[in-house]
Amino acid sequence: LKIMKDGKGTYPEGTVVLKEKFSDATAKTTELFTAMVKRQKGFNPEGGDWEYFVISGDAKTVTASGKIQSCINCHDSYESTDFVTRDYMDNP
Repeated sequence: LKIMKDGKGTYPEGTVVLKEKFSDATAKTTELFTAMVKRQKGFNPEGGDWEYFVISGDAKTVTASGKIQSCINCHDSYESTDFVTRDYMDNP
């Protein structure tokens, strides 16, 4: 998506953003995944209508989902980029 590259605009409904968190510096062991899914307008208006998920490192169990307050608190400061952080983007 163009918005993912330049950070400008609003993500379309159905967009999924997935981040893998490693438990070690060698990036060989996945501790957990976090995900965001853009829901229909009105789902979470204060948070850009994103739903958040935490998924186990083996990707077999959703350990939390919905309007997770800790996720909302962090992503709130990224309103200008539709609540998606660009801290992890590789920009050559």
